[in-house]
Amino acid sequence: MHQIIRISSAAALLVAMSGMAVAQGGSPDHAFVVSERVSSATSLDLGTPGAGPGDMFTGTGDLFDAHGAKIGTSTYTCITAAEGVSQCSQVYAVPGGKIMTAGTTHPDYSASPIFDARLAVVGGTGRYAGAAGELRLVQSTTSEATLTFHLAR
Repeated sequence: MHQIIRISSAAALLVAMSGMAVAQGGSPDHAFVVSERVSSATSLDLGTPGAGPGDMFTGTGDLFDAHGAKIGTSTYTCITAAEGVSQCSQVYAVPGGKIMTAGTTHPDYSASPIFDARLAVVGGTGRYAGAAGELRLVQSTTSEATLTFHLAR
């Protein structure tokens, strides 16, 4: 069975938001941190039987602020491109709009964290229309991650 690569996973540690918090109506020209926890995940073995290229991982998660309040949701799809490399896209629904990200991850299930990836912010809606920047995603377990958004437009 495949291990789920959870790009939109959440951290048990609820990290303090820096700058103006999204949950409090902050400007998109700043950095903020949220925790994410998997609420559902599916692994599809689409290529040759067993882990390998073509396999797909999809799921949803919940986003939390530093006080443990749920502030949004996430969806993700990852496709295994090669051994140890997945191409992923995510959508984060937060107060005021959505933030879209994409990039590659290199999971190592024997390591802690499983991966520490920097993904591109490729757009957004609402308050985040035209957003660009970077998402640092630290995947601590298959169901938990810490997300640090650095947004600019």
